[in-house]
Amino acid sequence: MIDDAGGAAATPRGAEDHDDPQAWRARLLQGLLLTMTAVFAGVGVSTLASRKFATDLELVFGVSGLLMLAISLSGRWLSYMVRTAALLGVSGLAALYALARCGYAPNAFVAFGFVTVMATLLLGVRGGVGSVLAISVGLCAIPALQGGGAITRVSGWERLLDSDDPENIWRVAANFLVLSMSSVVAISYLLRRGERLLLEKTRSLEQLAREQAEKESYRADLALREAAYRKAAELEILGRLSGSMAHDFNNALLVIFAAIEQFSRADLTPELSHAVEALRSAASQGASATRQLRAFGPHSPRSVSLIALGPAVRRMAALLARVLPSNIEVSLDVDDDVAIVADEGQIQRLLTNLVLNARDAMREGGRVTLRVKRSSAAEGPFALIEVEDDGAGMSEDVRQRLFEPFFTTKGGAGTGLGLASVRELVEAAHGSVSAKSELGVGSTLSVRWPLADAAPEVSAARSSKSHTLDGAGITVLVVDDDTQVRNLLARGLRNFGFTVLEAADGREGLLIARRHREPVHVMCADCVMPGIPLRELVAGYRAAFPAGRVVVCSGHALEESGFDPRTADRFMAKPFGIKELARCLHELYRMSPEAPRAVVLQSADVA
Repeated sequence: MIDDAGGAAATPRGAEDHDDPQAWRARLLQGLLLTMTAVFAGVGVSTLASRKFATDLELVFGVSGLLMLAISLSGRWLSYMVRTAALLGVSGLAALYALARCGYAPNAFVAFGFVTVMATLLLGVRGGVGSVLAISVGLCAIPALQGGGAITRVSGWERLLDSDDPENIWRVAANFLVLSMSSVVAISYLLRRGERLLLEKTRSLEQLAREQAEKESYRADLALREAAYRKAAELEILGRLSGSMAHDFNNALLVIFAAIEQFSRADLTPELSHAVEALRSAASQGASATRQLRAFGPHSPRSVSLIALGPAVRRMAALLARVLPSNIEVSLDVDDDVAIVADEGQIQRLLTNLVLNARDAMREGGRVTLRVKRSSAAEGPFALIEVEDDGAGMSEDVRQRLFEPFFTTKGGAGTGLGLASVRELVEAAHGSVSAKSELGVGSTLSVRWPLADAAPEVSAARSSKSHTLDGAGITVLVVDDDTQVRNLLARGLRNFGFTVLEAADGREGLLIARRHREPVHVMCADCVMPGIPLRELVAGYRAAFPAGRVVVCSGHALEESGFDPRTADRFMAKPFGIKELARCLHELYRMSPEAPRAVVLQSADVA
């Protein structure tokens, strides 16, 4: 750095590469001043040793050396330009004076060249050109000064150019050595500086290239994530559409099941009984289809039930076989005696993600095998669900990252969320998921799910069906905006002995609850209805009947309504049978009013 007086401030050794050009020139100037002090001392000594020069030359070289030393020590008081001018002026004038007194000796021109190099290094191109012009003017002025008698040459100056004189040889060689080495030192300093700058530039370019590569990598990753986000948004829209369709279809199925139950209680001929059973089977198939539609829709709250895993996988395989390419064969190897406690919609999501992942590994076709069997390990028995394909397989690096969120090998065609959601779902059920694969052979993804016998919900699910269904003395408020569904629910519950109050929306239901004089033991309400939100209806009902129970019956997901499922006692997914609903209401009524309202989420198996 340059201090306030123009001098060179102290710079740590090794930090040279990071200094600005002016600080570099300041250090160079200091080095050249010391070098010229040594040059003048050397030339002065050689001149003094030779007995062919006048005393004034010895005096000029001696004084010039002392001036160089004094200037080098005056960095704190003299500015950079003053010290540079003194260095160049003293050096150039001393060489011109020696040339004027001793003739055109070769070492003088070496000194002129050194002065030109110093001027270029310290002042740039303009300084170098200026020094050349100044020296040229000086060379032209010497003959005029000699002709006018202002300067006279040393007596016998011709002898100084005699190459046969040994004294001339060592003197010229010594002076040439000193002057030329000084030029070499100055130029080498410049070269080192240039090499440092080049190395620094190279490192900067390499760093810039690395940063650019990282930037491109981040940009590509961001583009993939944006594509995944857009695809996920599109899938969410399609899922919500399928959920809305499933809701409407569930309401229609609910009416069908209610009518089938009424027919079942009648005294029918064998032919009509077979027809009713055919209707029941068709309605059950439709209910299974709506559950599969919900598997692609928004995540509904867990509707936990005892599931026979083998039949559930068979139903899902039939659906997947229709959406897979015709060159992919679906094979089944399932144990029908394996049961788990889970939400069937979640199992359908799980299988869908695993099978579609297998499909992507078999671009040219192949076979995907679904296996279900009972297995055991140190942590206890579990149900093993495997999806095996004979596709391309995957490398170890891909296998290690397979379940990471947003990791995909499909570029913009994938979201990287399918298998990550599988792992989240399985681990939430205290299970595990793993993968094994071999390149060119295929892959197997394995899900370990706790068996039903090890789940505490099973006993509650089984005991809930043991009591007698008698709704006498139980008042139920049914709130549903679908008139046909509401009427059928009310009529079916009355057939089981319940006292039923009906409301077309939340506002009417809240009004009935507040005006009814007798206790309303249970309220059965749809999730999404016009008018006031469900949470306001539940809060008003709780305020009117603190001991009352709430059952939410809907084909919609609860999060679509903003309703907190923890404030309800049960959730029943449409479609369901009237007998199933009656059993649920009777069980809630039998609970002691003092018992805490634990959240019990129950599926609605079709009756």
